[in-house]
Amino acid sequence: KLCPRLGLNSEQTETVAWLVMNHLAMSNTAFKRDLSDPKTIADFSELVQSPERLRLLLCLTVADIRAVGPGRWNGWKAALLRELYYRTEDVLTGGLAADRRDRAVTEAQERVREALADWTNQDFETFRSLGPPGYWLAFDTPTLARQAVFLREARSRDQPIAFNRRVDTYRDVTELTVLTADHPGLFSAIAGGIAVSGLNIVDARINTLNDGMALDTFSVQDGDASAPSQSAKLDLVFENIEIFLAHADVFSIKELSKTH
Repeated sequence: KLCPRLGLNSEQTETVAWLVMNHLAMSNTAFKRDLSDPKTIADFSELVQSPERLRLLLCLTVADIRAVGPGRWNGWKAALLRELYYRTEDVLTGGLAADRRDRAVTEAQERVREALADWTNQDFETFRSLGPPGYWLAFDTPTLARQAVFLREARSRDQPIAFNRRVDTYRDVTELTVLTADHPGLFSAIAGGIAVSGLNIVDARINTLNDGMALDTFSVQDGDASAPSQSAKLDLVFENIEIFLAHADVFSIKELSKTH
């Protein structure tokens, strides 16, 4: 009723009504769903249906978040919305058919090989053989290159569990990466160790490598939505994760968090 009074035609009115009805769809998908899961992107693409709606919904989502108040908008939210936008745009403009997905994986591997120019072909081939297709599409080139170095160093030390950290000031998060043998309850144990340390998990990328090792990356924030950077605090987080992993078979996560 309102749009025609403002001079909008029937097509524009329908678009505005759709945007109002679905104004939370993009933020809910970006912040609460696994963007590396093809079904997440497929479901969101089915809702949006057109690149124009996607562009308009992105603009509305950003404006809506920023209008709530100071501190509501940050680099982490921007990064997730950007990732959802580009993945959905790719589907709406052609989709990741099997051959296109294979090509995307190959291109990702080639970019990482360029980033690791000082590596021997044998070292890179060892790294390349570890990652299933979804792994290469889950991270950008700099992250994959950092993980390659982390994996090589961890494998050379033959540790049962290895940790890595990186403060991402752009996204206002700290990335905590855990490498250990995959087994049932691993995710909940790591998440429990992070939670008992007083940090909030805002994103998680869970990957099982072809050698059976789990490479799990958690993006975490302090209670004030900032990226924790104190070495002592991050060391404590890793200590708590090790405790949870060591006792996961004996206690439930709920019981362990109480006793700890």
